[in-house]
Amino acid sequence: MFKTLRKGFLAVVLAVVALFTLASCVIGGTQQPTEDPTNKAQAALNEFTANVTFANAEAVTTSFNLPIAGKKGGFNIPISWTSSNEEVIAVVDLMENGAASAYYKQAKVTRPAFDKEDATVTLTADFSLTYTKNDGTSATLKAQKTYTFVVVKETSEIASGNLAAIKA
Repeated sequence: MFKTLRKGFLAVVLAVVALFTLASCVIGGTQQPTEDPTNKAQAALNEFTANVTFANAEAVTTSFNLPIAGKKGGFNIPISWTSSNEEVIAVVDLMENGAASAYYKQAKVTRPAFDKEDATVTLTADFSLTYTKNDGTSATLKAQKTYTFVVVKETSEIASGNLAAIKA
């Protein structure tokens, strides 16, 4: 008797589950809700920009590389760079095997002469991320981040290239 009752109860439970499943398909249709890709793209852009950092920005003495592209969350993120003082930090192509690098620009550093002050330069990074919206159209998110660098002056006339000091 219990076996028959258990089988009957199980049949009723399965019938109720099937009924609710069928009702949800009829009421809601067969289309599943789609996640808004804008949120995913914005999160990827935010995380990527937060991770672009530089060590020793307060005491720069040599040239260094600047990333010009990256990838986060399946999105490509190009970066363009500008300098507030190209005489001290110039953004130039980084040459590899006679061709410009596809991954980096160079922050070419020219240190102030020993008798000048250290130079403060701001590099601005413009990030962009293009993605496809649910309706099939494309959209672009942009972000900008500034980085402040202190370029340390040369420590002697010789290091500054003053040949007269060498001959003296």
